[in-house]
Amino acid sequence: MMEFYYLLFLLFMSLLMMMYFMKHLLMLLISMEFLVVGLMYFIFMIFSYMGLNYSFFIYFMVLMVCEGVMGLSLLVVMMRMYGNDYVKILSLM
Repeated sequence: MMEFYYLLFLLFMSLLMMMYFMKHLLMLLISMEFLVVGLMYFIFMIFSYMGLNYSFFIYFMVLMVCEGVMGLSLLVVMMRMYGNDYVKILSLM
């Protein structure tokens, strides 16, 4: 039961970090990785509790690495085009 509270604390803190560090893209990516690590811990807890195979866990880890690489490559492209990593530069409209 204590692990469940730890997991809720981990996910809540990652969401707070996401809201607090909205200015820079690098800090936003780090907080998103923190959220994904919490989800990975949650999936591991559920799979170990139910006694399931860990193949989905491996796929999730691969997707987590791909998400991190794509975020860093977008950060590099944005740094080369605009010279900084402020999120307010990204105009989606």
